Amino acid sequence: MSVTELLIVIVILVAFLSSLATIAPLRRRGMIEAEAARKSIHIAMGIVTLAFPWLFDSAAPVLLLGALALALLIAIRRVPALRAKLGAALYDITRPSCGDLCFPVAIALVFWLTRGDPAPYGAAVLLLALADSAAALAGQRQNASACASFEKSIRGSLAFFLTAVIAVYVWLSFCTSLDTARILPVALSLSLITTLVERFTARGLDNLFVPLTACLILPAYLDATAIELLVHAGGVATLSVFLFGARHLPLTRRSAFAGVLILFYILWFRGEDALRHLIASL
Repeated sequence: MSVTELLIVIVILVAFLSSLATIAPLRRRGMIEAEAARKSIHIAMGIVTLAFPWLFDSAAPVLLLGALALALLIAIRRVPALRAKLGAALYDITRPSCGDLCFPVAIALVFWLTRGDPAPYGAAVLLLALADSAAALAGQRQNASACASFEKSIRGSLAFFLTAVIAVYVWLSFCTSLDTARILPVALSLSLITTLVERFTARGLDNLFVPLTACLILPAYLDATAIELLVHAGGVATLSVFLFGARHLPLTRRSAFAGVLILFYILWFRGEDALRHLIASL
């Protein structure tokens, strides 16, 4: 890790603290809603982390930054003085969530797994920063009873999907040489599978599993032939039918069922490539 990279890590941490110090007083005065305050931090830091492939040559500074940010967030949660000063920016929501803690962990893991490759890394970050925020702000939880059971709304899932399609399409157009006819089905496919992950993951864990799913499966989509993408589309459609057909199940059982099916899908589509990629990253 170079001195320059260490300085960048410090600057990003200062920027994070500055964003908390700016948003927290606005939230305490009622000038911004709790979810909007939380997601404004979410989006701002997501945009900052989008530049990591061009700022860092290795995963070491990103892993360090993730560890420091995680420690800072835990301190804000646990230390009364820090929570009183900065906590309103993140912790005025009524539902229990570990999404704030998952965010830096996800960024560090995705950078490590992708080795800083801009295409899969950036797509995963945009899903985390923009699509997830769109889902929350569009009405991720419909009412008090839904909030208590961690149920998510169709409107939120639709907002996630549409935002994901646009974000992934624009990013891949910028980072790859693929044409529109190639990028569009990839963006649609990735958006659909990650929408399912987001919908059936509770307590903020979607902040971890959505970007991890994206970075594991996007390289296979980019390498797939038109026939393979067609087969994949059928697989995702079948998976969607199974998941939405299981709505009669309790949420915890439905989430577990969804997790098993999505994991099976990833293993089916990526197979040995995913395992080799994970081993190579170790």
